[in-house]
Amino acid sequence: MCILSHMSNVWQLQEAKQRLSEVIRQVEAGYPQVITKNGRNVAVIVEYDGFQKMTGGPEPLSAFLARSAGEIDVDMDEYLETRRTDPERHAAMAEA
Repeated sequence: MCILSHMSNVWQLQEAKQRLSEVIRQVEAGYPQVITKNGRNVAVIVEYDGFQKMTGGPEPLSAFLARSAGEIDVDMDEYLETRRTDPERHAAMAEA
């Protein structure tokens, strides 16, 4: 059995599998679809663009690096001061 309304679109898993095209049409029309299994809500199908907005989309690498730097216990100024910058270091890196 399938309960369909624009307020709440709920599908039992078995019927959602059988009528996937209709489920997707509802999603494309802007109505998220709830999938149930054994009477429990187990999944929601939403438009991809809406999903990207909800999750913030892929995080740019620069944002990830900036956020990650704050999560580790390293004093970047101290690290940069202690790095070797002599020609030997560059030669060793080139050989590696």
